[in-house]
Amino acid sequence: MKDAFQIVKDYKKIKNPKPVILMGYYNMIYQYGENKFLKKCKQSG
Repeated sequence: MKDAFQIVKDYKKIKNPKPVILMGYYNMIYQYGENKFLKKCKQSG
């Protein structure tokens, strides 16, 4: 998860207007913590 958020941050730094879609298994989000995941998504852009 940590790597995915860093990739999104780096992608947003280049000011690319295209949206980012993260795909994966819900179990990863569940184990990470739903609220924590959503907060990191918002912080990452």
